[in-house]
Amino acid sequence: MRVMFAAGDVGGARALLPVARLACQRGHTVLAMAHGVLRQEGDEAWSWVPPGRFPQAENLDAMFYATSVADWTAFRFAQHARAQGVPLIHVLDNWSNYANRLLGPDSHRLVPDVYAVMDDLAAREAIASGVPADSVIVTGHPGLTKLRHERHTVLEGATSTEEDGSVGSQQHIMFVSEPALKDSGQAGRQGSRGYDEIVVSHLLLRCLSLAHRPDQPLARLSVVPHPREDRNGVEVRWTELASQYTETTGSMLDWQLTPPDQVRETLHGANVIVGMTSILLYEAWLLGKHAVSVQPNLQNDELRALAERDGLVFCDSEDAAIRTLPSVLSHFAQRELAPRPDLRLHEQASTTLLALAERCSGIHNRNQKPTMRPA
Repeated sequence: MRVMFAAGDVGGARALLPVARLACQRGHTVLAMAHGVLRQEGDEAWSWVPPGRFPQAENLDAMFYATSVADWTAFRFAQHARAQGVPLIHVLDNWSNYANRLLGPDSHRLVPDVYAVMDDLAAREAIASGVPADSVIVTGHPGLTKLRHERHTVLEGATSTEEDGSVGSQQHIMFVSEPALKDSGQAGRQGSRGYDEIVVSHLLLRCLSLAHRPDQPLARLSVVPHPREDRNGVEVRWTELASQYTETTGSMLDWQLTPPDQVRETLHGANVIVGMTSILLYEAWLLGKHAVSVQPNLQNDELRALAERDGLVFCDSEDAAIRTLPSVLSHFAQRELAPRPDLRLHEQASTTLLALAERCSGIHNRNQKPTMRPA
């Protein structure tokens, strides 16, 4: 089987990469769009296709693609594939913008043969938003396939984690930033999320100041910029916020900008993870960590998916964050919870998706229209 892969941004690319690697391991020919993170983190042995040159349809059995809010390259590849009769499998990588992912830059609607979603919540919300129900299939998230193994590997090498699961004496907080300003506009602007990363960063700083206790060890803060953010800009912002923290509390803020190659280690090492809509919050929740989504004045109901996770703290107003977050930040979690049962769903995601491609390919080669139903 010859399978094409295309993704625009980092989230989509990292959802597709495990499927492409599994396909290659099983002897299938992998073609991939030479673009962005997919190219940067993909394997050299794959056949790399320039973004402006789509391969001939007769050489393809199926195509996987993931869409982006800011990059239309993969969508255009999918349009070419559909025009030539190649079966399409869209892989969702986050709980948002379900129906919008069917629309291209010209508002042309492209419905894939399979709209693969992460879980039952995503299936319900996708269908409710207008994604055709007969294309929606629950497969799990392939980017989370290795999460349990990754966790064991990090914990085995950790020195601050005891055998009974307790954490070290210093609270370790991870803040996951994201380019809300670039994607949706400034807080208060019509059509924006209602907040941006600057608003959330200042609110987190205020909550850190309220959480400060002179009789407790200083918390350690790891700031993780999104790959599409300007790291220098994030560093400048948090350097200024650290100065404000010192002026307010009289103490230095123990913080660092996390290098890109240390994000996974930081996720597993932190005991409180704060962010907005990042998939890292969901991963933290799956692992049984203390996860907090801060989205003050939220205007887009599609970004409320994290509120559906039992035990995940969701703050959709400044008042809610100020009431809730300081106690979470100052509380020393002596034991993390066990990983959530949902983690098992994702461990077979790559296998499930590759089986769907094989099914689509078989139907395509017999010139029959596939009939798909939600899992």
